[in-house]
Amino acid sequence: MFWYRWPSIVVELLSGVLLVGICLLWTGGLVPGAAGTALLVSVIYEKFFDPNGWSWGDVVQRGLGIALGLALWNLLG
Repeated sequence: MFWYRWPSIVVELLSGVLLVGICLLWTGGLVPGAAGTALLVSVIYEKFFDPNGWSWGDVVQRGLGIALGLALWNLLG
């Protein structure tokens, strides 16, 4: 996959933004519910499904992506 060559922080930030965007659409724009859902899904993915195993760095970077996605949602909405 092409994103295997991207820096980890770029991949995690983008995945956080996309994840919170999906959660915002799923919750009808309810920010607290979307943020909590996105964080929960992120931790579950990292714990059980990430082929590289657990990494606090990935969780934090994805969390920053979630925060960026929420900021964009508030700016554009």
